[in-house]
Amino acid sequence: MTIYTFVFFLINVAPSLQVRFSVIGLDLPLVIHPGEDAVLPCHLSPKINAQNMTIRWFKEKYQNIVHLYQDRGFRIENQMAEYRSRTTLIKDSIVVGSVSLIIRNVQPSDSGLYTCFYNTGSFYEEAVIEVKVAGQSYTFYSENIIMTSLFSHIQPLRNF
Repeated sequence: MTIYTFVFFLINVAPSLQVRFSVIGLDLPLVIHPGEDAVLPCHLSPKINAQNMTIRWFKEKYQNIVHLYQDRGFRIENQMAEYRSRTTLIKDSIVVGSVSLIIRNVQPSDSGLYTCFYNTGSFYEEAVIEVKVAGQSYTFYSENIIMTSLFSHIQPLRNF
């Protein structure tokens, strides 16, 4: 093989040989109580090494960075202030494409859609996980009426 053939192969054929993957999260919402720690699982299928990938966890919008792993390290420069010191990325199994996000001391404001986004530089894929923060249970009694609010930080209206 000549050097020209090798260069042609690298430029034209090698990019098409890159591994494609899908990102797997949770199918159902993760329900957690205030004050607890939430573990949001995320992994690649097939199981491939993600050490050299960018892994971005964001809430609702791409710019709302909850946790960012890039260039084999964590980046906090653009992390949302409310998540500083409250998130950890479990990367013990990153060599098989598995990373989980821990959000400590969950608050009602943490409810929402979280995206686990893997990027190789030439290919990306994502999974969305819904987090529901369960609130306190409130029960109100009136004549022949009982109202109960569960799994919400919104209380029922009291117009009796």
